[in-house]
Amino acid sequence: MTFTRAASRRASSSASSAMDHTVPRVKEVRPPATIDVDKPGGLCGGMLVLPRCADPVKRLPRCAGQFMHGSENPVKEPIVKAVQIGVETRAKGFLGRLFKFVEGGLYTYRIILSNVGDEDAGSKAPQKDPRDATLWAIEFVWRFPSGQGNVHRFLVPDSLAPNHIYEFPGVDHHVLSSGYAMLHLQLLWLSGGLGLAVLDVRGQAAALDAPIQNPIIPELGKRVFKIALEPAFAAFRAKSRGEAYQSILITIALAAFFVNLVVGILNLLR
Repeated sequence: MTFTRAASRRASSSASSAMDHTVPRVKEVRPPATIDVDKPGGLCGGMLVLPRCADPVKRLPRCAGQFMHGSENPVKEPIVKAVQIGVETRAKGFLGRLFKFVEGGLYTYRIILSNVGDEDAGSKAPQKDPRDATLWAIEFVWRFPSGQGNVHRFLVPDSLAPNHIYEFPGVDHHVLSSGYAMLHLQLLWLSGGLGLAVLDVRGQAAALDAPIQNPIIPELGKRVFKIALEPAFAAFRAKSRGEAYQSILITIALAAFFVNLVVGILNLLR
């Protein structure tokens, strides 16, 4: 009986020693103490704090849209009203076809107004806050180096839904002087505060930090609010009459030279 117990003890000890050699022991590794994000300046006692990853849903600029977080399908939320203004300018007339913009010649420009926001940007669009104003008109001012300028006012349509485009009719003007003509915009609204972002063709927002004026509009019989936008939205360089005439004389001289050259070659071949 004693021999049997001793044998069983010897077998159990040999089995445990065999298990110790065959099964590796897993050592518990605790990370070093890290800063506890829940307790400013404290330690979390060895608890692993994973780094906060960036949100997979990127926030777009306010002029292009924002997204709500916390759901698999991002939902667009309303943003401030935003419009984008594009300008297309070209020369007209015989001199314009030859030399583009020439002093004293004609030029025309076309304006495209795009609603790139999430709310109606029309002049009679309903507002959530009665203190908010809507854009009533846009003045396009061409300034020339001589100090002269061409001004035309476009009335904003009553309604301009999001992702819609409105094209204003083309306007013709005379080139008042040579040099660089710069196009500046002025926004007009009737009352309240204008919560509107205005973008150029590159998507850059124009600064609305100029002093607000209060001119009287005769057709309305009352004062309105007006603010100028900077920098210029478009520009072109106009040649002087002397440059145009000089280019014509050079063209005639080159044409005469080539004609004489061709005639001389034909005479030699005879």
